[in-house]
Amino acid sequence: MGTPDSHRRYSVLAGPSGRCAVRFALAALLALAGVLLPPWVAAPTALAADPVIFHVGLRPLGVAVTPDGHRLYVTDTTLSRVSVIDTATNEVVGTPLRVGSTPVDVAVTPDGSHAYVTNSGFGSPAPVSVIDTSTHRVVGLPVSVGNFPLAVAATPDGRHVYVTDQAGTVSVIDTGTGKVTGGPIPVGFKPADVAVSPDGRRAYVTSVQPGKVSVIDTGTDKVTGTAISLGMSDTADRIALSPDGHHAYVTFSSGGAVAVVDI
Repeated sequence: MGTPDSHRRYSVLAGPSGRCAVRFALAALLALAGVLLPPWVAAPTALAADPVIFHVGLRPLGVAVTPDGHRLYVTDTTLSRVSVIDTATNEVVGTPLRVGSTPVDVAVTPDGSHAYVTNSGFGSPAPVSVIDTSTHRVVGLPVSVGNFPLAVAATPDGRHVYVTDQAGTVSVIDTGTGKVTGGPIPVGFKPADVAVSPDGRRAYVTSVQPGKVSVIDTGTDKVTGTAISLGMSDTADRIALSPDGHHAYVTFSSGGAVAVVDI
């Protein structure tokens, strides 16, 4: 995960003796066809000679940077909390925030005002926690979505948040009301990740098996046409979109490959 200016990269690491850390390195993300790829897609790059290591719990997993690049939000699936890191000082800000059970992913709204955290440990319906980034507090009641939510992504205008779950659906949260709008959107077996197009008109969802990408029209919140086949039977995992919205990059966690899709 990179900062908006692409000058810094953050990766979640498991340290020795079960200790975990987030490593900070002064390295640009790999540029491929005009897209800034996340570290799980990009080829390895040289790290800074003396990277800064700071501990954020037992099992950090999800990571998101605020639009201004000043704060880093990291989920801890074991301790059920979110740590906030000041990127200027590389220090944890205040006390880690208690959220729901087994927080997995986190997304910050484009205006940087809120962070949405998926909690996959509550079964169905499982909640999404909302953090007010200005007060450093969890606000309101958790938003109930589908069974074991995983990935989360906000639309460019910040009005909606899309959440995948292991029941094979995607829920849409209205950030203004804090409630799910409409019914769950069926997208196939175990959707893994979701990304919203730069123009906000489409949401792209990867499915674990078979490898495919479902496309949601965000205006109607319905799946459009036939899912995009990726030509592989392996697990389709993470997805990243190019800044111009013309290409999608999809990783296969069990196939050792990245698919490039013209969208």
